[in-house]
Amino acid sequence: MEILRSPSAKYDAASSGGIVNIVLKKGIKIGLNGSLNMAHFQGRLNTSTAGFNLNNNDGKWSTYLSYQYTKRNNFEELRSDRLAGIGQGLIKQESYTKYPSQNHYVGGGFDYAWSERFSVGYDLRVSANKNRSSAGNGIDIFDPSGVNMLAQNFSIIGNNGKSLYWGNNISTKYKIDSLGSEWTTATDFNIFRGRNSQEYDNYFELPVMDTLSGDGKSRNNKTIFAFQTDLVLKLPAKFTFESGLKYSESNSRTGADYFLENNGNRKVDSFQTNQFRYKEQIASGYVQLAKTFGKFTIKPGVRLEYTDISGRQLFPGDTSFSIRRTDIFPYLYLRQPIVKLFGFQLTGNLILRRSISRPYYEALNPYPRYIDQFLYDVGNPNLKPQFTNNYEFNVMADDFPIISVGLNDMRDIFTSVTYQDDATKIVYRTFDNLGRNRELYLRFVGGIPPGGKYFFYMGAQHNRNQYTGFYQNQPLDYTRGSWVFFMYHNLKTSPTFNVSLQGFMRLRGLQNFYELGPFGALNLTLNKAVMKKKANIIVSVNDIFRTNQVDFNINQPGINAFGNRLNDTRRVGLTLRYNFGIRPKEEKKGFDAPAEAAQ
Repeated sequence: MEILRSPSAKYDAASSGGIVNIVLKKGIKIGLNGSLNMAHFQGRLNTSTAGFNLNNNDGKWSTYLSYQYTKRNNFEELRSDRLAGIGQGLIKQESYTKYPSQNHYVGGGFDYAWSERFSVGYDLRVSANKNRSSAGNGIDIFDPSGVNMLAQNFSIIGNNGKSLYWGNNISTKYKIDSLGSEWTTATDFNIFRGRNSQEYDNYFELPVMDTLSGDGKSRNNKTIFAFQTDLVLKLPAKFTFESGLKYSESNSRTGADYFLENNGNRKVDSFQTNQFRYKEQIASGYVQLAKTFGKFTIKPGVRLEYTDISGRQLFPGDTSFSIRRTDIFPYLYLRQPIVKLFGFQLTGNLILRRSISRPYYEALNPYPRYIDQFLYDVGNPNLKPQFTNNYEFNVMADDFPIISVGLNDMRDIFTSVTYQDDATKIVYRTFDNLGRNRELYLRFVGGIPPGGKYFFYMGAQHNRNQYTGFYQNQPLDYTRGSWVFFMYHNLKTSPTFNVSLQGFMRLRGLQNFYELGPFGALNLTLNKAVMKKKANIIVSVNDIFRTNQVDFNINQPGINAFGNRLNDTRRVGLTLRYNFGIRPKEEKKGFDAPAEAAQ
């Protein structure tokens, strides 16, 4: 398995890095092997999981089967204060939501080496989910002084949902020669079905009014088809030529039927009742060429993508939209070894890449989704795609990035925004194109590499975002810098016992124009191997000091709010794992920035 940090022209222009490319080793007879696992994590609430995986390889046939059952429960405590408007009072909100869920996951497949040059594979993935949520939400409205209460209400919201995902992949590979030339194809067909029912009651305690109740059922059906073919040719004089074609099509149909009930009268809620159709077709092709001159490598490429997106809302009003465009995405990669230091080969890399972020289905769907009596989620069918030019220089030590500096120049940025209706004081979370964002980033990592009894890494990443454009029809000129610090320590006290400590801290974070206060977490793991290293007993403690809670505030045109969000992040866990059969050799661990640093 390899992680592609900067995808080349071979990959979709919507890819932004972190792609996991799984490379299967063919012709290696390791027989039958597998593992059993079970774990329990306890906080205020708890999560439990158990499963197994089986792998078999007899040379020509490689097969696998896995199953995992997970029962989760989490909560969210939210406190926020929001100004209703200049001189119009204060809205104070406190809510508590529980999110119990169950998931069954089954994966299986095979790879058959038809001959020394040709192989075919099939992969199946099935995921069945059952999700519920129950929320209690209290809202108090005060006059501008914040002393005299003008109104008080309380709502109870319940959701009950089920979803099923079924994914299929058929792949072929033909080895043209022994140098690495090959022709591959991949066909994917995925189906998603989702259903959700919602009930809510709004109680008006000051002034006293009749209870307003509502209920509804929503449905989401989606099918995705994709076909891709790629050709790699190893040519004389150290040239590598790559080319390919891809076509993908996504069809979605959603609907929601909602009703309101007040004082015994039941009627259709025309605001939330909705029917929406969506179709996305993307056809693309690419060429790229790599050449090595001594130790210097250059790899230019270009990708062409044609996009055809159409959506139609059938109810409450018959409206439609479409996006049809053709775009070119250039790519350039340069690589040069610099020096060998402490046994590590340092290389310098320069990447220039253009990418696109298309509005996804949920962001375009104009259907308003009820969160509470003062908050709705709603899509924006007028969204335009966002384009990013990325320029990065990094230094790697044996293919692990230790220093990176770069610029993301984003135009027509679309992001989640929060708007407030001046008349009703209801807040809408939606998406909008705001203008331009120039993001400068710097990341560095250092430490002692794996191999001995003790190794560690630590590092930091700085992001500085500058937004220019319009927010709620008012000029926007906003700049904010943020830091993430991270570290990992691992001590092997004996051949069968090791201790690891991992942590991160984020300062001056920014998410959808919400400014975040300092937060982080420290996690401890104790791992004991038993039964001749065939089994492991793992004890973990996450968020030891319960510092992974977030203070936030937003002060943009039309919205001024601040508050705090807390989840069930501090947990103690026990994991049991048993391995059987002949296990493949474990890959040597490296050190790199955690996921938090890239956000």
